[in-house]
Amino acid sequence: MTASKKNDSNHTIQDNHEIEKVLKKLPKEDRDKVISIITSTHFSGPIPRPEILKKYGEIVPEAPRKIIDNSINEAEHRRKFDDMALNATVHENNKRLNLATLVCMTMIICGTVLILNNHEITGGLLAGTTLLGVLGTYLKKNQNTKK
Repeated sequence: MTASKKNDSNHTIQDNHEIEKVLKKLPKEDRDKVISIITSTHFSGPIPRPEILKKYGEIVPEAPRKIIDNSINEAEHRRKFDDMALNATVHENNKRLNLATLVCMTMIICGTVLILNNHEITGGLLAGTTLLGVLGTYLKKNQNTKK
């Protein structure tokens, strides 16, 4: 046990003695109210502590099993939902990428056709700006992912 843990447990023991001293000074009705407030239990997470599960089992024998099963089912549902959300995001990104590729290819083909039909300036601007835009976006995205 580390020194800090030892100090914490000594501190807790001292606190308990002080609480007992104060409680003894209170009338019985007030003492019972304070004790019930002090002893209220709280847990966080999907499954209560084992001693609490045991107490549930004393009241309803199948309760601990149901609580654990419910927690497992909830975790599986959450993972399934997260997977569905991730797959939807990937699908949406793929659709956007395919559409962007189609638009870029169309613009480059149109620019090439214009150049071949003696519209060099217009075709060069159309194909060139498309290429610059795509390359600029791609390079900027790569710089952001490196950070």
